[in-house]
Amino acid sequence: MARTSSTDKQPNSESDSCAAVGNDAQASTEKTQSSEVTVYPLRTYLDGKDMRRVGEPYQVAKHEAAVLKAKKLATDQKPKD
Repeated sequence: MARTSSTDKQPNSESDSCAAVGNDAQASTEKTQSSEVTVYPLRTYLDGKDMRRVGEPYQVAKHEAAVLKAKKLATDQKPKD
């Protein structure tokens, strides 16, 4: 029969792993937010199945924003009204 004493406590790995998961979730949220930027269409165009209209900003990945800016379809600066 195994004897347990109060000094032979093992760390509570469940609470440690929960804390780690919480930190990972927060980090992934920040990563997601930092990997996307707001772009403003310079003209109306069809983006896949979505119609992108002038003056209606939307979120897009940074690499996609670079492509849109190169094609002069969008900008990352809010246009003047």
